[in-house]
This record gives sequence, structure tokens and C-alpha cells, in this order.
Amino acid sequence: ACVVESEPIGRALTLFGCMYNSTNYKLPATAAKECSAKLGFNYTAIDECASGPLGRGLHLRNGERFHAANPVAKTVP
Repeated sequence: ACVVESEPIGRALTLFGCMYNSTNYKLPATAAKECSAKLGFNYTAIDECASGPLGRGLHLRNGERFHAANPVAKTVP
């Protein structure tokens, strides 16, 4: 949520794609750190956002949007 909030969507999707294709995809923090270094993202800022009140608020907001979707969302894209 922090990356989507702070970066253009295309750039954010590049990071997510890298993380998904990482050998460490089951360890999101590890994949994010590796891909951030590879792609020029500030991992420290991402981690601080994600683990702080802003990240928790963004996560809550996105969860509320997901559950309010009509038609009902069955998966996360």
C-alpha cells in the first residue's frame, strides 16, 4: 500500500513484479529489500511506512475498499 501511495502505478507494479518473480517471493520483506535495491527504490522508507501508522491506515483503507466492492471481489488482482 505504501508503494502504491507514493509511486506512479507503473513503477509500483515493476516492484511487485520483481517481488513475485523473486526466489524469495514467500518472504515479502526479503524480496522487497532485494528488488528495491535492484530497481532503485528506497527500501528504508517503504519499510518504515509499512510498519508504521501510515502503512496500517493504508492497509485498513484498502481492506475496506476490497470488502465494499460491488460486485464482490473474490481475489486480489
